[in-house]
Amino acid sequence: MPKKWMVLISLGLTLLSYGVVRLQRPPQAVKPLEFTSVERPITPQDTIYVDVRGAVMHPGVYKVLSTDRVFEVIKRAGGFHPLAVKTSINQAGFLFDGDIIDVHFVGSGGSAVVQSSRISINRADQRTLETLPGIGPSTALAIIKYREQTPFLKPEDLMNVPGIGEKTYENLKDLITP
Repeated sequence: MPKKWMVLISLGLTLLSYGVVRLQRPPQAVKPLEFTSVERPITPQDTIYVDVRGAVMHPGVYKVLSTDRVFEVIKRAGGFHPLAVKTSINQAGFLFDGDIIDVHFVGSGGSAVVQSSRISINRADQRTLETLPGIGPSTALAIIKYREQTPFLKPEDLMNVPGIGEKTYENLKDLITP
């Protein structure tokens, strides 16, 4: 028998045995793909007030969302003045209620700054929290641990942190924001 026929016969037998095995086993159901999404805590979009000063086209106090960034407020203020010092301000910075965005003019001897009159208990690092009266290293860590589980929605929520009572809160209430 020629080699060619032997190859064809063995290929046929292989396909036949595959078909027999396939018929003996019921087809397995194909499990559909499952997609999961990464969940992130959603915080309410409160409105805050930010004072924009200096080298912008329309300085003033602006009502913005707490999720807005510095560049968005600058844009609402008409953008930078042509003589503004643009490179010394962090346009991607976060905003807090009562912030002052002071953009200096070229040659004014200053640089653009964002000043916050209050410390955000949701965003401040340990060192910044420790600058608050009555807040030491362990209390600052307790604040950070608490906010990782439950973001502060209002300043009064700080009293939910172990070690912070009404008296401590009274000393802090004018210095903090969520």
